[in-house]
Amino acid sequence: TIVTGAGDETLRFWNVFPSPKSQ
Repeated sequence: TIVTGAGDETLRFWNVFPSPKSQ
């Protein structure tokens, strides 16, 4: 996960289309 809180929501977001902002 990227963030602990928004990690869950962000994960789904990246799941749709992986972005270079994963770092």
